[in-house]
Amino acid sequence: MNFLELTNAVCQRMGEVELTASEFPDVIGAHAQIKQAVNASLSSVNMKLFELPFGFQTITLTLTVGGGTYYPTDESPKVNFESFLLSGGNVRTSNLEVLDYEEFLGRYAHTLEAGEQYRGTPRYVYQRPDGGFGVHPAPDKAYTLKYDYYPVPVKLRLFSDEMIYP
Repeated sequence: MNFLELTNAVCQRMGEVELTASEFPDVIGAHAQIKQAVNASLSSVNMKLFELPFGFQTITLTLTVGGGTYYPTDESPKVNFESFLLSGGNVRTSNLEVLDYEEFLGRYAHTLEAGEQYRGTPRYVYQRPDGGFGVHPAPDKAYTLKYDYYPVPVKLRLFSDEMIYP
């Protein structure tokens, strides 16, 4: 359902005249308040139900040889760490085991600056305190990594903007 359809559904319930696409950008009064209420309602739902199962998307990236730290895009701040899949480089597709950051440091901190001797096929993924994530060991080849994330819902602006809910 797009922004115009949502707004008109509320207009119907309130006994207001429905809007057309050409009127939509410049409304005032009750219609402007209805548009604001629709966005406020969607924002409230988004904050409470951020990880709805139909809302996830998948990112595929190529790991850099020797690169152990990566950062999600601005659109993908909520990463599903249970979804990391590694492939390529003559390995079968496999899930990466999730470590919490403290566990990673306790077990592998000595390898962070050690160089090539600690490169290999990544087996672990961990979330960093700065919002990034790391893989360990650092890749010795350009592996492919796929993971799921929940995008940040955007505020509806144009009459044709679609909400993320089915």
